[in-house]
Amino acid sequence: MIGTNAYDRSDDEADSLALGCYWFDYGDNPRRFLSRRDPVVAEIRDLVMRRISYEREVGRLVNICHQDLDLGVS
Repeated sequence: MIGTNAYDRSDDEADSLALGCYWFDYGDNPRRFLSRRDPVVAEIRDLVMRRISYEREVGRLVNICHQDLDLGVS
């Protein structure tokens, strides 16, 4: 199959069935699934990610201000 990728061969119904079967077999074993974060760790992670986002936005705004000042636009 030249020129195709995994998405071209995907089958949502089959994927849904496979996930359902996996849950049926292993739903009582949380180690088989993505780890659930401790609520405190999740809160800290969210705060850090929010701060990173704010810092990017501030940097963008500072650059806009510098450009406006360099062009003599006020």
